[in-house]
Amino acid sequence: MLIFTSLPNECKTEIFEHLLTDRQTLYRCLLVNRFWCKNIIPSLWREPFRYKIHKVYLIIRTYLLALTADEQSTIIPFNINFEHNQQPLLFEYGSYLEIFNCASFFDAASKLLINQGHKDTEFSYSCQVIVGAITKMLMRTCRNLKSINLSSVIVVPDSRIFESSKYGLSQLVELCLCLENNSPKSLEILNYLSTICHNLSKTFFIPP
Repeated sequence: MLIFTSLPNECKTEIFEHLLTDRQTLYRCLLVNRFWCKNIIPSLWREPFRYKIHKVYLIIRTYLLALTADEQSTIIPFNINFEHNQQPLLFEYGSYLEIFNCASFFDAASKLLINQGHKDTEFSYSCQVIVGAITKMLMRTCRNLKSINLSSVIVVPDSRIFESSKYGLSQLVELCLCLENNSPKSLEILNYLSTICHNLSKTFFIPP
């Protein structure tokens, strides 16, 4: 431990990067001290669904706590308990996101609804509303988004959601998009992103 603490911060950060595939070790490191925690949190939240987590809905619940009053208003009618009276979050988790897979958010949102006792018949639309609100928050807060996966037309959000993230989206290098029956929403997103994502080098179009 003494040797590690004497290392420059850049070296410590590099070591943490090499632990990204070892989720258990990363979570243990969170508890060592504030410095370790501050350096590991961004790594864990750059792609929050890359790890197999039993209670994956907790990720969605954390994101819901970061919503503004306006963003919360869209999901309140659906009786979704997101504990908005809880203490403020310690980190701006949305700002660390680099890999956005809409289907993963949709799946985690459905597990949140199951955990809260919602009926199956309500899932599809309720999940779309949850993912839409979270996507709006992420586009507002993310700083270094590198990949967007919208490979399922079912969960493609409204293109206007992306308009609040011109800076964050400017770093985008990869886009995966479903073009089922020339979906208007998908085409709108493609047209909009093409005007601001000047670093985009990989584009994948998924057939229906």
